[in-house]
Amino acid sequence: FYALTYGMPVMMANRVGSEADLTFWGRSRILDPFGRLLAGAAGSGEELVRAELYFDDVRRARYQLPTLRDSNLPLLHREIERLMQAPTQPGYEKQPGVRDVYSQ
Repeated sequence: FYALTYGMPVMMANRVGSEADLTFWGRSRILDPFGRLLAGAAGSGEELVRAELYFDDVRRARYQLPTLRDSNLPLLHREIERLMQAPTQPGYEKQPGVRDVYSQ
């Protein structure tokens, strides 16, 4: 999901084996910026997972994937800044019809 959404490689590491009542399934993996599996562990024991990543793949994925290519960065920045303001800060504007989670 994250590889496809953001056009970036993703590395997932997980333990393998058991500890007390917990069982860890392992299967660590590395995905390319398109979400394709580059390398993965079998899951039956400890393994070292390695893969080569290429910056050109990241550039290509970010251009081809509309979530980043078509995003309106100034709008995104403005909205994140607005959402991060506490209601006591100057400039905080409560939107009509929106429940204020800070006052609960």
